Amino acid sequence: MGKNVSSPAGRLPPRRSAARQSMEFERVTVFTRDEYMGAQEPVAFEWRGRRYEIARVLDRWFEGRPDSTRLPMRYFRVRTREGLLFILRYHEFFTSWSLRVPAAGSEPGPS
Repeated sequence: MGKNVSSPAGRLPPRRSAARQSMEFERVTVFTRDEYMGAQEPVAFEWRGRRYEIARVLDRWFEGRPDSTRLPMRYFRVRTREGLLFILRYHEFFTSWSLRVPAAGSEPGPS
């Protein structure tokens, strides 16, 4: 087992992963497949002056729907045609899209 370190209150301080600490999002323009509902699934997006075509949506999840105290957001983990991975977020209340910015000093990773 690892070293047991206590805080003054007798509890371990909260641990934060590196990924959690760098969760910054930037607004982006997203083009979606709008069939029977608006902003359904992203098909392309523009970020920092470049357009990225989405080859595949790898995963999707929701945040805040069952909890009325949190605003509903939808997340999409996507792979671009170049093989780069991104996470897009759709904020339903504000009808706006954002992109999770890669950690400082790194570029979006290949799949």
